[in-house]
Amino acid sequence: MRKKVINSFLAALIIAGASSISAFATTDNGSVVIGTKSFDLAYANDTKNSTEITNAIVEGGEIYVKDFSGSWIDNKTGLTVNERIVPGEDGSQVSTLVVESVTAINDTKKVGDVYKLPTTITATLSDGTTKELSVTWDKVASTTVAGNYIFKGTLTMVDGVINSSNVIVSATLNITNSNVISDTDITSKFTDDNFKRYVYSLIGKSYWDDPILYSDVKNIKKIDLCSDLFDSNESSLNGIEYFTELTYLDCTKKSIKTLDLSKNTALTMLRCSYSNLTTLDLSKNIKLTDLDCSYTKLKTLDLSKNTALSWLDCSQNQLTTLDLSKNIKLSLLNCYDNKLKALDLSKNIKLYWLACNMNNIKTLDLRKNTALTMLDCAGNELTSLIATKNIDSSNYSIQYINSTHTTAIYNFVITIIK
Repeated sequence: MRKKVINSFLAALIIAGASSISAFATTDNGSVVIGTKSFDLAYANDTKNSTEITNAIVEGGEIYVKDFSGSWIDNKTGLTVNERIVPGEDGSQVSTLVVESVTAINDTKKVGDVYKLPTTITATLSDGTTKELSVTWDKVASTTVAGNYIFKGTLTMVDGVINSSNVIVSATLNITNSNVISDTDITSKFTDDNFKRYVYSLIGKSYWDDPILYSDVKNIKKIDLCSDLFDSNESSLNGIEYFTELTYLDCTKKSIKTLDLSKNTALTMLRCSYSNLTTLDLSKNIKLTDLDCSYTKLKTLDLSKNTALSWLDCSQNQLTTLDLSKNIKLSLLNCYDNKLKALDLSKNIKLYWLACNMNNIKTLDLRKNTALTMLDCAGNELTSLIATKNIDSSNYSIQYINSTHTTAIYNFVITIIK
């Protein structure tokens, strides 16, 4: 099928001397040949194609128009010509097709699956045929975190095919935490009876008569065991992996020794203080913004993946190091009573509240922390506390400081409370 010819083109033809060309503008199956390219009149008369038609004229070549009877007319002379001199009638003409639509992509994968967006896509052309075209995506697909992701793709054209309507390829990727179907009975997964009873109360089912289905829990966003009416002491949160949309978890003052949150990738707030935890893996919880793991038994804490973290209380643990170089959004830090020997906060320029007291820190450099308004560094072995030299003391940045053994504070008005 020949491509459909335009107002600017018709104007160009009239200028070229074909006074009768407008008569063919209403011919649905009329054709125009420009050089070695063929267009139908409906396409040419569409103003959105004016640039393309103008470019074809500029490229040069004879212009011919087919009339109502199927005869070919030379645009310059207005005379009927033998069809054999018209490019394309002998097979040399380039017939241009238009992309009408493309096949949409809608895939579902699990967290951790290997997945790549396709490099080609099936396009339906203006003559009804299909063609595989290369596509370039606006971003790379990842299955790290559960959720729905939208991608936009740009088509690469080939000879004889154009995308005059700017058809965009769309792909939707749904990343799930589990292949478990909605009506799966997961009652047995809750091995701690206290936690199981809490879940029953949360979903409004009978502990004695009803099973817990995946559909009962998969959309629950909040678990607050501190508000448990039974005032129970859960020792295991097995089964929590099925709460795939969970954003808030408070298991403060519970006897849990392990906590697997690798499937709870939507989690933004975690309270697990006063527990028996010795390890805490949060590498999958990259949306986490608030973390309270104070008064536990942690010896290490890796927060390198938690770049959204803004609030951290890891006080009363056994940490010897604390790397916060990736947590540039951090605004509040309480690392009181650990075993830290050093604390690098040079990347945490949004920090406004800091309690690092009761550690073994000898040097504390806060020159980058110009937003700081509260500092407690008492009970350390400080020999050097360095604050910024560039802060106007009349607009004091640090309003409260509790420190001991401080020997060097430069050019900064502070209050020391021992």
